[in-house]
Amino acid sequence: MMGSMTRSILLLLSLVSLTTVTAFAPTILPPKQLTATSTQLFQTPVQDQEEYYLQLAVQNEGNTNTPEMIYILVYNPYTDEEGVHTTEYPKESGKQALLVFEALEDCRQMASLLAVEPSVPGEPVPTPAPLAQMEMACQQMEWTIKVVPATA
Repeated sequence: MMGSMTRSILLLLSLVSLTTVTAFAPTILPPKQLTATSTQLFQTPVQDQEEYYLQLAVQNEGNTNTPEMIYILVYNPYTDEEGVHTTEYPKESGKQALLVFEALEDCRQMASLLAVEPSVPGEPVPTPAPLAQMEMACQQMEWTIKVVPATA
């Protein structure tokens, strides 16, 4: 679907750039693949929000006032397809981090952004969980855990 949209845009740009059009033959260009060295011109709202929450979590590291219960984003809860939302951290490292939230409202906000993101399968459910249990699970999975402090 993305390839046909790209072709349509290229065709439209070809038409607009010509002052006089008598006849033309559309050229189909292969879609460009993003690589680790590619520059991304824009970010999705999900990426923007993840970066914001990661910055808050990093600034909050070392704070000993973290709650015992936090909120995580769970996909397909209580099924064989159950999973949690992770993000790559640090960027382009190939390593995963679990964002956990001190405040339910922040977790809900992230869930609502993910729910409308076309690349995200399913709808994440904000779910309470013991922080100690999530820390142990992350250690076993070799993920980092980032605790997002309440924003309100």
